[in-house]
Order: sequence, then C-alpha cells, then structure tokens
Amino acid sequence: MTISKSKTATIKLLDQYFTTAFSAPEGIPKLRELILSLAMRGQLVPQNPDDIPARDLLKDIETEKQRLIDEKKLKKSKPLPEITADEIPYDIPDSWQWVRLGDIFQLKSGYSFSKQDEIETGDFIYLKVGEMNLVENEIYIKTSSIYLKESEKVLSSLIPANSIIFPKRGGAIATNKKRLVTQPICVDTNIMSMICPRLIDLQFAYHWILSIDLARLNSGTSVPQINNKDLNPLLFPLPPLEEQERIVEKIETLMEKCDRLEKLHQEKEAKRLKIQIAVGDKLLKATDKKGFDDAWQFMRDNFETIYSVKENVKQLRQIILQLAVMGKLAPQDDNDKPAQQLLKDIEAEKQQLIKEGKIKKQKPLPEITPDEIPYDIPDSWEWVRLGDSMLKVTDGTHKSPINIQKGDFLYISAKNIKNEGISLDNVTYVTKEIHETIYSRCNPEFGDILYIKDGATTGIATINNLKEQFSMLSSVALIKQPRQIYNKFLLLSLKSPFFYKEIRADMSGVAITRVTLKKIKAFIVPLPPLEEQRRIVEKVDKMMKLCDELEEKITNQTEKQTSLLNALIAQI
Repeated sequence: MTISKSKTATIKLLDQYFTTAFSAPEGIPKLRELILSLAMRGQLVPQNPDDIPARDLLKDIETEKQRLIDEKKLKKSKPLPEITADEIPYDIPDSWQWVRLGDIFQLKSGYSFSKQDEIETGDFIYLKVGEMNLVENEIYIKTSSIYLKESEKVLSSLIPANSIIFPKRGGAIATNKKRLVTQPICVDTNIMSMICPRLIDLQFAYHWILSIDLARLNSGTSVPQINNKDLNPLLFPLPPLEEQERIVEKIETLMEKCDRLEKLHQEKEAKRLKIQIAVGDKLLKATDKKGFDDAWQFMRDNFETIYSVKENVKQLRQIILQLAVMGKLAPQDDNDKPAQQLLKDIEAEKQQLIKEGKIKKQKPLPEITPDEIPYDIPDSWEWVRLGDSMLKVTDGTHKSPINIQKGDFLYISAKNIKNEGISLDNVTYVTKEIHETIYSRCNPEFGDILYIKDGATTGIATINNLKEQFSMLSSVALIKQPRQIYNKFLLLSLKSPFFYKEIRADMSGVAITRVTLKKIKAFIVPLPPLEEQRRIVEKVDKMMKLCDELEEKITNQTEKQTSLLNALIAQI
C-alpha cells in the first residue's frame, strides 16, 4: 500500500489544521466538515491496488438487486440517466466510481399508523420526527415513547436494519438530522429511510449523507418536503468496500480527536467564564476599598485572558454600568454638594414650575424602606424614587391616532427608540391637530429621556436627540429630569443591570407585556452629587471606548484566524 506525495502533504496539513482549529472561531465544526470532505474525495486514506475496485462492486450490487426483484422483495425501478462529465463535482481515485444514489440505495417512506395501534411497549419501535431528538437516539435509534405490536401491516412497513433515516416533510428538514437504524423499526410518513445494500458499509454511507445538506433538496411549496425524485439522482462516490472500512476507521479516529479538542475548548471557556463571574462578583460585592482594589488589580492582570471573546466584553460593559451606579467607578469629593442638598433644590424647582403651571402637582410617593435598598452607596449619595426626583414621568397617547407617510409632525413609537438615539427609519407622521392634542400632555424636548415601557424591547432607553417637536405612542415613557440631574448619568442608571432586571421582572399583561407608569415612578435610583455624576459619565465613556477597542481587536484576531483556516483549507 503506497501513499502519494500529495496525499502525504494533505495529511501533514490536516495535522496543522488541528492546531489552528483550536483557537479559531468555528474552527472545530469546520474541521469536522473538512474531514468528511477529504474522506469523500479519497484523500483521507491511501488506496490499495489489491482492493476489489468499485466497478466490480457495482456488478455485485446489481446482481443482489436483481435477486431481490426476482424474489419480489424489491420493485424494479426506472433506469436513471447516465452521469455526464458536467455533473461530476470533483475528482476521485481511479478505483472509485461515481454512481447515482437511486442505483444502489433503496428509498422507503414511513406509514401513518392510527392512535389505536400505538402502545407504550411492544414488538417494534414506532418513530416520529420528534423522537429523533431523544438523547438515546443521537446517532443510533435505540428507543421511542411509542411501539407497535407485530402485524401484517407492521411487517410490511418495517424499515430494515442497515438503514439511515431523516425527516422528509416539514420544518424538520432544515435541521438535517440523520440517524442510523440497526434494528427493524417503523417510522411515520414524515420520515424517509435510505436502505443500505449489503456490499456498502453503513457507516461510510452515513458519513457521506452527513456531508449532504438535505434542506437544499426541498421541493415543497407551502410545506417543505423531500421526495424520491429529489434524492435518487444524487451522485454518490463509491470506493472499494475494503477502502470504505479504512475510511470509516480513519474518520472515527479523527472525530474522536475533534471531540477531545472540543472538550478542551469547552473546559477553557468554562474556566474563563468562572473567572469572569468571580471577578465581577468581587468587584460588585466588595465591602471595602482594599477588597475592591484587589479585585480590580486581578482583573487588570488577567484582562487579556478573561475578555478575549466578544460575549465576555458584553458582560464587562454590564459590570462597568453597575459599578458606575454603585459609586465604585469614580472617586468621591468632599467639596461636592451632597445629593441631600440636590433634593432640596429639585423640590424648590418643582414647586416653582407648579406655581407657573408648567407641571402638575403629584401625589407624594411612599418613603423608601430599608428593605427596598438593593446595595450600599456612598454617604454623599441618596436613594430616590423616579417620580419624586423627576419633573415629569408620563407616556405617549393611549389612543393610536391615524398616522401617515407624510405629515406635519413625526410620530414616534417603540420601534424608533434605539440605544444611540431616535431612528427615523420607517417613521410615520400625524397632522398638526392630532399632534397638539398629544403634545399638550406628553411634550418630549431635546435632552429628555425616552424609555420603552411596552413589549419585547422594554428597558431600552435613550436621550432625545431631536430638537423638533414630535408625538409619541404610549409604548414610550417620557422622563424629564431637573437641572440637578445629568441626563447621561440618569441614562446609565436606567440601563444598569439592576434597574433593567427589576423593570423586566415587574412587567405584566397578556397580549403585550408592559410596565406601568405607576411602577416606573415608584422605582428607586441612586442619586450622586451633580459634579460626581459628570465624573462618572466621563469615566464610563472612557471605559466603553476601551471596550469598543477591545471588540475591534477581537474582530481583527478572529478575521486573521479565519483567514488562516481558509488558507489551510485551500491548500488541502
């Protein structure tokens, strides 16, 4: 048995690929695909001139088929078109043959048995598509929640051992599930089987079909489905039987290596996640400066390891926000006017606006109890209810007005509220008359906070970046802050993990879940001195910029690793 120089080079490159795949995104799944691709091209194991060539194997398969036809165990099928040169996708070894699937495999669909036939235990498994997802059925069909008793109909519907099954109807086709059958079973009409002849290795056929995307064969219209006419013409690369067995053995060896690589990768990610969570907890739960400084130093020392994937950087952003609203991100200054004094100034401003008729007097909200306070804050800070500390908390119109493609005033709803500001994509308009009615109650102005309070995107908050007047729907809350509260700091508070979690937990409703204005007004937020609010925002901005740079670095590394993988694939 000899190995060509090109095949030796291929095997060396494959070993090199294993090393590269560990660190590359999607490297291991791509490696599995590459192994199957090489296997089906005859490039994974050496050919042996002593093997019986595939052309002779085909003759034996045809003899076997004819015997089954003569014994009326198999129906004679119409001959399939000969394979043309234009159809051949890639070169295969001389001892192999290209054949059509329908010329060597028998396709058989299932049968729909009645509910009365279904039992919990019986003679034969009766499999439906959902049962393919059972843990025990991950590769081989071993069990089912439904069985059948032996009967003439059951026996005639059996899928024999040495078969491969897969979904043939419905959305399950897109899952590309394939399973091995090693005992006679029955399947329903949503499943098709590919019965493997005696002279073809079942495992080889299985690895081949794993490389086929069945979803692209869908010929259904309203309901996706795969029929015999879609599968029979497929080209199947047929090696000598002895080589099939060598290929299967090599595939299994390499896939076991992939499994070990995947396990190592998962363990590495689990360790990174564990460290990340531990660092976050230490930072957030530190009770003194030394504990916080130690945790911060540990994060800095291990920064490259902990935050080397984008998902972890996203968590870092959340930690930064939470530290910001806990008073742990920027230093306190004894010269700052304390929040207690700010509250007095806010109350004086509100009383003046009430006197001028610009805002309405609100009912006092309950005092904050010790049980409501979620975490400690600096002595110069205060916990406040949104309804008490804001000039106005309201929402848009509850009566959806007629809105048009062009009009006098913009009409803003939840779909327009984005983290970076108001999006005018797909925006609609209302007339001046409708706008004046809505705006008399809900008057968003430049710099106000807009907060989604209804639906799946509840919790998204932004600062109004439009200087023109516009109308709003009730899915968006308007929060007007006084001069003593920096809108960018208030935005950080509303976006902090604690506030977001509390808001989401307090949502209610049937068709559309929402958080009411009453609940929003009652929520508590931390209030630092105004000067510290600005220092916190400046610090957060700098750290978020570092997160942006870190994500860009990760993206560049990912692209570099992907390019290296693609270059290796191209060489192979």
